[in-house]
Amino acid sequence: MSQLMTKIEVEHIRLEAGEILILDGVNYLITSVERLYYMEVFTMTASRVGQPNVVNNLRPEDDEVYHVEHIGIAHEFLLNNVKFVFPEGTSFKVDYPRGDPRFTPHGLDIRLDEDLAPKFAPFRVDLWVKPATEPALISDNMLAMPIQFASWWFGWKYRTKVITSADVDAARSQGVRILEIERYVSK
Repeated sequence: MSQLMTKIEVEHIRLEAGEILILDGVNYLITSVERLYYMEVFTMTASRVGQPNVVNNLRPEDDEVYHVEHIGIAHEFLLNNVKFVFPEGTSFKVDYPRGDPRFTPHGLDIRLDEDLAPKFAPFRVDLWVKPATEPALISDNMLAMPIQFASWWFGWKYRTKVITSADVDAARSQGVRILEIERYVSK
């Protein structure tokens, strides 16, 4: 019996002020929307598998939720101020939520090789980053040398206000758009 590949299409929806996001059982009223653009540079240790690179500054405040739609990873790296392209032997995985006891059932493996370098081609993702959490890039560097790389994170930054289920029901009866996401709950 042959297996069929199933492609899951992710519809990216930008919420507007006044709309509601229900994320892992918490009701958020969107109060304002800004574009999210973040870049961070990391160093990968030589010959190390599973190196976590925590994206520390991509951590929402208590009244924010981030929706990351694209992640880009530089296909070039610097070594002693000389620019090279990623050779085979380097790969990345997005890990969110990061750490114990949380885990990610939706980890994304991104492999880089010479065919991708040196162009910048963001990967389309659907990552909701909640307050008091941050994602991590787990990197594998099979090379005998350390390398540096840059990561870019694109999407939307939502200022929010936590509301009650009664508020959600009232908004629903008035036709307010509500987006419900239930995917990052650890079991």
